[in-house]
Amino acid sequence: MDSAIPGQVAPGDVFGYHFQSATAEYPHPGLVLSIVNNAAQRATLLARKGLPDNPNAKVCVMLMVSHSSPPKGQYGQLVLPEHKVGTFLDPTQENFVCYNHFDAVLLPDQAQAIASVNSPYMGRMHPEALSYYGSQFKKVQAYIRGSSFEKPRGVIVA
Repeated sequence: MDSAIPGQVAPGDVFGYHFQSATAEYPHPGLVLSIVNNAAQRATLLARKGLPDNPNAKVCVMLMVSHSSPPKGQYGQLVLPEHKVGTFLDPTQENFVCYNHFDAVLLPDQAQAIASVNSPYMGRMHPEALSYYGSQFKKVQAYIRGSSFEKPRGVIVA
């Protein structure tokens, strides 16, 4: 598996990033859920974050992946071993997708190296895994906002 940053960032890619909403002092893997293609949304997100625009970079929505289960009162889900195929996520370790920790990130500009692989790029999850975690993220966000009363199945609330 190659840890070089791909020429085109795509949904399913896993990059290292320091999520500001997390308490950790080091970067975590982040799963690229989507790419913001709307020019107005892109400009708004970059302005909000105080970042200069780089037309060669993508503004991506990323979910944090952690070795720790979600903190109390937060939502997460164990990453299945088969969903780690194609990435440098250790199949022998537990990893959790953290539905409360997400951010808009300019990639590859804001990618940060993950110490265990000495690279900011950690591969790409299978499209089925991306679809599953993306769907669960939407359901959790709807549940948190109160627009859905159905708790998503398989999601841990710590």
